[in-house]
Amino acid sequence: MIRLRASTSDAVLDEAQVRRVRFLLLEFLPAARCQVSQGPGIAIVVPDRSQEDLTEALQRRIEETIGCQLVVDD
Repeated sequence: MIRLRASTSDAVLDEAQVRRVRFLLLEFLPAARCQVSQGPGIAIVVPDRSQEDLTEALQRRIEETIGCQLVVDD
């Protein structure tokens, strides 16, 4: 399972950002489903993929979309 959270606890996503993050994860992992919490305290969960599946490049694209860094949430 991939679990990520924003490094900034008060970060919030708008609907366009949520759609973009979902697209990136579903298209480039690929994953069957993912959950993106808008925040405050953005959380992203991809239940059917392992943490090793998330490449640095994909994580950077997601971080660019949301405007802050992501950390692995164990």
